[in-house]
Amino acid sequence: TLVRSHLSGCRTIRVASSRASIMPQWSEIFAYNTVKVVKIRDARLGILHYIFILVIIAYISIYSIAYEKHYLKTEAPIGSVRLNLMQSHHLTPSAQLNYCAQTNLTELNGFEIYPCVYWDEYLAVYPQIEEYSVFATSRVTISYQGLDDCSLTDSACEYANMVNDTTYYIANLEQFTLLIDHTMFAPNLNIQRNAESLPGYMVGPDGKVMPGLDGSNPNNTIGVAGQSDIVPLSTLLTAAGISSLDEVSQTNNTISTRNDGIILMVFITYSNTFSSNLNNIQYTYRVVQVKQTKFKALQTIISKNITERVIWNRHGIRMIFLQTGQLGAFDFQATLLTFVAGLGLLTVSTFLVDNVIMRILPRHHQYEEFKYQVTDNMFPHNHDHERAPIVQNRSTHSYDSLTNVAT
Repeated sequence: TLVRSHLSGCRTIRVASSRASIMPQWSEIFAYNTVKVVKIRDARLGILHYIFILVIIAYISIYSIAYEKHYLKTEAPIGSVRLNLMQSHHLTPSAQLNYCAQTNLTELNGFEIYPCVYWDEYLAVYPQIEEYSVFATSRVTISYQGLDDCSLTDSACEYANMVNDTTYYIANLEQFTLLIDHTMFAPNLNIQRNAESLPGYMVGPDGKVMPGLDGSNPNNTIGVAGQSDIVPLSTLLTAAGISSLDEVSQTNNTISTRNDGIILMVFITYSNTFSSNLNNIQYTYRVVQVKQTKFKALQTIISKNITERVIWNRHGIRMIFLQTGQLGAFDFQATLLTFVAGLGLLTVSTFLVDNVIMRILPRHHQYEEFKYQVTDNMFPHNHDHERAPIVQNRSTHSYDSLTNVAT
């Protein structure tokens, strides 16, 4: 075996034996990469690295923990809602309601008007019991129908109107008051509350809190301790951005909303993450009108022998209540995962600085020599377990700082 060595200046070149050179380079293929710490005395790089670290710390502490509250275990609450609609005790005479025919007017805002009737909650609400919703009639068309000397066993037998249909508006519907009693429960967090024990408020279409619901008016109360929430339908309409039921309908521009009916979605949103005290829980009402939608319900009253029937074609305000929101409680595992994710970002800062040095700075080749080092071949290629030398070509120059010249 012939081994040659040559010294020239401060560079050393070793040539491996011909036997070793022709053997498979398994050590190169399965080389093990380990971490090497290199201290680069360059203020530019240090400042850049510390800036990245400060940004990451601010992201974890301010955004992830303080703002997003990722140290909490959150849960969407479930619950129940009890609704009770009642007629107001202060009724306005129909002659003073401009949508009633008793005013001797023929139209309002270009729409036909009808006689008004005073229905209480037992007539205006249909059906009487619903889960998470309530329907208040604003207009009813009554049809009296009967069989004309025929039997329903005959395929040609049909009900026919006995008299002309009659249409009425329900007077003072906007002054009906709605009692809202809701309870929420987060089973995994073991949090349960009733509306009477929680503060709450209603927001308008602009997202701002609506005034006048602090309990000064017993028929217009939301979020007062020890009291159920009671609001007039006019307040719910205002919260949905509806100034009057006599505006044009969204589904038919020839009739009014009072005539056609609407659907309102009432969202009850619970939260305890608005402050640092997780024991403070509050709720918010937000009312949204379902666009391009009307609502009607048909009620049929049949006589004993089914030869006659009365059909009430009801249109009005259907309110659907949905309980939403997020409740949170401190969780060590969630906190730990947040910090671990933040520590992973620290490696990103090192990666960015390394790429700046090796790809952007003028002396990136010199930094690469310090960062990456290749050892001799540690795998034995002969029976004597001697290390086969490999070619090395490394400058023996030393650098006091990458910002200075070589010495």
